[in-house]
Amino acid sequence: MKRVLFCTAGLLFAVFSLCSCATTSNPAKGGFFSGVQGLTSGEYQNRVNQKQSSLEQLKETGSELRSRQQDLSQRSAALSSEEKAYRRQLAQMNDDLANLQARLRKARLRTRSGQARRVKLEKNIDTLQVQIQGQEQQSGLSEDQIRQQLESLMQEKSRLEQEIVKLTSQ
Repeated sequence: MKRVLFCTAGLLFAVFSLCSCATTSNPAKGGFFSGVQGLTSGEYQNRVNQKQSSLEQLKETGSELRSRQQDLSQRSAALSSEEKAYRRQLAQMNDDLANLQARLRKARLRTRSGQARRVKLEKNIDTLQVQIQGQEQQSGLSEDQIRQQLESLMQEKSRLEQEIVKLTSQ
């Protein structure tokens, strides 16, 4: 009898010990009874659904970021191409101004007013070349600012060309 009571008490102790264990919805941390409870209550399925939802959101975010990266890469390539074209135009303007200077120096001007205009035009060409060099070194401008400054430089170059043609054709 003592033996039956002792076994029953031990068995009750074991059952109460197991029942009083804390349960968790995390299958990695729970024991057998937590696993059974998690399966029957649907907690495990809820965790799986949450993880899948989180994964889908991360996939969408990754896809959006890849698309944005591609757009930025294309924009960067376009800007790089525009910058190269801009620098070529500045270099061409410098060459044109050097040719104008050479033409102006070769011109045989007999009058003092003609010689004074030549000096003034040479100074204007020098000033324009300095402005072009400043543009070549400048960065951080918007596309519109670059276009406006380039247009302004081209207009000044054209004006100087016309004046030199008038002066040298006399």
